[in-house]
Amino acid sequence: MVLTRGLMGLLAAAFIGSVAHAVASDDVPLDEYLRALHGIMPAARDGAEAYMSAFERKCGRTMRTVELRAAVSEGTGDPILMAMIRASHYKDSEILRSLATAVSCAGGGH
Repeated sequence: MVLTRGLMGLLAAAFIGSVAHAVASDDVPLDEYLRALHGIMPAARDGAEAYMSAFERKCGRTMRTVELRAAVSEGTGDPILMAMIRASHYKDSEILRSLATAVSCAGGGH
């Protein structure tokens, strides 16, 4: 199935809202949160894992669950994370590598 950019945006918005409601506690283990992402949209977990890996390489530490949750759910989501989810859906490793350089350490990934 080929998804247009607009449709991916709608899916991403639905996914953000679903994940925000699916996991209500700040003390959710990261693996559980990633499973929730995968259940909503498999590319979401792949994009989140790529985002977290880039964060760890760039920032020298592992991203905490609360930081990933903020990147997913604050506003319309961190644009870099959303783009990484889209690139994961399209299996575009070149764009994923490019986006990884734009991940920020400030504010838990924003």
